[in-house]
Amino acid sequence: MRNKTNINKSVFSLFKQMLTLQLTFFIIFFAINFYVDYEGLENKSPVSYILTTDVITLSIFLLISLFIILFIFIRWHFNTVEISDGFLQYRKGLFLKKFKIDFKDIQSVSFEEDILGDFFEFGTICVKTAPNGKNVKISTINSAAYYASILRRYIKGNRTYSPKSKEEIYKLISRAEERGVEFKSSLRWDIKLNKVNKEIEKTIMKVVCGFMNAEAGILLVGIGDNGEIIGLENDYKTLRKYGKDYFEVHFYHLVSQMIGKEYMHLIDVAFYSLEERDICSVQVFPSEDPVYLRSDNQEIFYVRAGNTTQPLSIREAGKYIKSHWKG
Repeated sequence: MRNKTNINKSVFSLFKQMLTLQLTFFIIFFAINFYVDYEGLENKSPVSYILTTDVITLSIFLLISLFIILFIFIRWHFNTVEISDGFLQYRKGLFLKKFKIDFKDIQSVSFEEDILGDFFEFGTICVKTAPNGKNVKISTINSAAYYASILRRYIKGNRTYSPKSKEEIYKLISRAEERGVEFKSSLRWDIKLNKVNKEIEKTIMKVVCGFMNAEAGILLVGIGDNGEIIGLENDYKTLRKYGKDYFEVHFYHLVSQMIGKEYMHLIDVAFYSLEERDICSVQVFPSEDPVYLRSDNQEIFYVRAGNTTQPLSIREAGKYIKSHWKG
């Protein structure tokens, strides 16, 4: 039995469901009360000398309200997502029918957060499955971005390929940058300016985009141009929470925003400790269709040229696309 991860729904989901059902019940109840002749019922009732119609009505209202609250709480409590043994299991529907998705059928995992979700740290995990490309959305999940990255990690462990070992990482560094390998000292921290620099993030996404439009490649973050092991500590300090989990979350967020959620499955992120410093290995796989980088309201096509990443003009891109993706 492998490690198991249980993901619970956000408390916001509980309050939202309670408010929605209670409000619906309130409207229906008082609409019915509007048409009921309580005076006539009270005259006919054998218990009218003990309980007035108002007391009976209020008691019914409170009992049904209590039942709704209890039902929603039980439903929310058992509405969990489970990741284990090569499957993603979740419950859906009024009576929480269980669904199971094999990791082998998952093409990509992403997440969505609105303004409210970003503030209260909940969102929707989006799972795209094969072969029909169906999207499964699991809403109001606590720390959706974090658990989306955890799910990707489980999926990677069940794929036929495996990340590079520490020894192989050292070999890549010793060979220095070559075709299909790129070193970057950080994801977003500018060592020279001593602050976060969005242009560095953009540069890294250019490399990822270029690899996808070529024959794949490996990006090592935390390694200087000369092979010096710098580490990710400066990047960690700039994130919402310190550590490699949120580094991975932010990396996938950049891919989602600047390249597209549909290409997340082409990326395999792994971390290694070299000389007591974390470095990140990003294995990028080739895309089956052209990939564009979205930046400054533009879409730019990048390719690898030797050990560099270069943009192509519209004419050049058209020619490259025609030759690279024949048919």
